[in-house]
Amino acid sequence: MPNVKFAMIDCMKYGKALEEYKITEYPTVKFFTDGKEHPFTGPRTTPGVISWLKKHSETDHYLNTAEEADKFLAGKSLNVVGFFPGEASTHAKEDFLHAARHYDDVLFSETNQTEVMLHLFENHGVKEFLEKGFAPGFTFDGLKKKIEAKTHPVVVMFTEHPDPADKMAVYTEDDTGISFLLHFVNVHRFPAVVRFPSMALPGTNAEQIDYGPMFEDGRPLVVMFVPAGTTGSTAGEKSAVETEFIAAARKLRGEFLFVLSSVSHPLEKRLMDLTAVDEEESLPVVRLVTINPMGHGNYHAALKHKLEASQITASGIETFVRDFQVGKLPLFLRSEPVPDEADNDGPVRILVGDTFEKEVMDPRYDVLVEFYAPWCGHCRKLEPTYKELGRKLSGIETLKITKMDATRNEIKEMKISAYPSLFLYPAGKKSEPIAYRGPREVSDFVSFLQKTCTHSFDPSTPPKDEPVEDGLLANIEL
Repeated sequence: MPNVKFAMIDCMKYGKALEEYKITEYPTVKFFTDGKEHPFTGPRTTPGVISWLKKHSETDHYLNTAEEADKFLAGKSLNVVGFFPGEASTHAKEDFLHAARHYDDVLFSETNQTEVMLHLFENHGVKEFLEKGFAPGFTFDGLKKKIEAKTHPVVVMFTEHPDPADKMAVYTEDDTGISFLLHFVNVHRFPAVVRFPSMALPGTNAEQIDYGPMFEDGRPLVVMFVPAGTTGSTAGEKSAVETEFIAAARKLRGEFLFVLSSVSHPLEKRLMDLTAVDEEESLPVVRLVTINPMGHGNYHAALKHKLEASQITASGIETFVRDFQVGKLPLFLRSEPVPDEADNDGPVRILVGDTFEKEVMDPRYDVLVEFYAPWCGHCRKLEPTYKELGRKLSGIETLKITKMDATRNEIKEMKISAYPSLFLYPAGKKSEPIAYRGPREVSDFVSFLQKTCTHSFDPSTPPKDEPVEDGLLANIEL
């Protein structure tokens, strides 16, 4: 176990720490070493913490011989080797070691031995990779001269990505700054196109791929869904639309993560749900999504943009993502079909994404909305009470009791941290919805509405389904 000191900060007492270290949730654990700050990403158990600290403290794998280099690369999927010759590379080497502590899935090693680096080039595929033109701007002879002259640091990343063009990456710079190193590793730790199981290339065990880091990367995802079994990818072939998608991915690599998926595997169906692709949609479909952490309270798991089918070409995809970068793309918001009016005349009015604006934002009405999830036990428990509330107040002409399935319908800028969530949108004050967080009995809801609705109302007003007795006829015996 490395010599590590443990400390705690009470952020409520020392509030400056919240701002200085950008603390947004509790507990937050950070690791400080060599003057750098690193978020703790390991398991929160004693063995897990010890294992994580060992890995992130003992990252300096030094390669003295070709045999050590062979051993280091054996059986590992993501490796970065840095060649740092002489004192001129001191700062580059320090940044390299700092970068090593940022990753759980990438191993780093370094050497200043010319023979070791040339051995890697000639015996681990780097020479062939360069000769095939997979690293534009670099040649084997050019890099060999730099290594032999010991004038520049050289960094090589080895991967097990299935596409030959993604097997490794190379760069050499006079100043290998930490931000550039992190960008370099982030770009190449994923292939140019991440393939979900049905689209895996031959020889790939798709069931063993860990897709988790892709969703934690932070870059927007450009996802294309294609029909199951129609692209020929499992036979090593590519459809025309797949070829266009890959061309765009290689050109835009680093700025976005490109994902190719079909629609049959369970993981692919989960991806469809995240990106709001319905099973009945015509394929291919392209979505650009930014993952939105659920911990921030916004019920949109991903903010989505849709590319029209006619634009699914390499140039069309590039224009699409460039428009996204300058804020020109509208959000794509999911909506269920608009219900028939004849079927939507119950005590609780059903809302969908496409009717929310018209129904809720009408300034003439006070509107209570329940945002629910079909799988939510608390929502199911509330349903009979909420329906009774709607029935009881159905005679109030200025008030609507409504609900919306928030897992199948989306509205812009709505934030929901739990299900069910209830908000009153008062008449004339639609930009100031009022959250209801009280007890969930009919009388409690009525009391809340009487206090917060713009329009006053009499809760004893007869419901719509109860006939109003005529005062003249009430006492006549028939």
